[in-house]
Amino acid sequence: MHKQPGKDTLRGIIDRLAEAYGAQDWWPAEDRFEIIVGAILTQRVSWTNVEQAMLRLREAGCLSVLTMLATPRDVLSELIRPALFHNVKADRLLAFCRFVERRHGPLLGVDALLELPAADLREALLGVAGIGPETADAIVLYAAGKATFVVDAYARRILTRLGWIEQATPDEVVRDRAMADLSRNAPLLGEAHALLVEHGKRRCLKRNPRCPECVLAPSCAFLLSSNRAEVR
Repeated sequence: MHKQPGKDTLRGIIDRLAEAYGAQDWWPAEDRFEIIVGAILTQRVSWTNVEQAMLRLREAGCLSVLTMLATPRDVLSELIRPALFHNVKADRLLAFCRFVERRHGPLLGVDALLELPAADLREALLGVAGIGPETADAIVLYAAGKATFVVDAYARRILTRLGWIEQATPDEVVRDRAMADLSRNAPLLGEAHALLVEHGKRRCLKRNPRCPECVLAPSCAFLLSSNRAEVR
């Protein structure tokens, strides 16, 4: 018997995705600055591309605020070329590094910044050129280890199709509701985001989703709808 769409808690959804895909253990990085760099580089590109760019930065010894600020902008841009939009992203990385340098100094600045309370940290990050809510929340969640929820295209697509949110639900409402449903538990929120990304890549595709193979199918409004074309 099918469950009524939209009646699952987010915790129930995440538990079923965890059973299907296992622990994701995000974010892959050697330190917190690398997480921040990765969060900026992954905008509008796959993680495979970001990994290539991160490797080039690591080999060039350019993975600290101090070394990044000492790197000429055109050199930095070339190093991160695999991440695409490399000129724009070089400017964003440098904007973040200058922000940290001005606020806390280049050596311990990242650690000092990430010690801010989650709300203050998020607000500060949103003041940096090129850092929007999705990137800010990724930094708060994975670099600072503080509770927030990343509302990205995968989360919005999956949760809308499940009927957990409406298509027009504002991102801030989605974020607040998700945090409440997951008890503001930062590790759980981190796994939730990673699992939704994995499910969005493997099953809940933007076009031609693989509904028969989906662990969430029994309670999915998208699948149960008589006109799937109306659900985006």
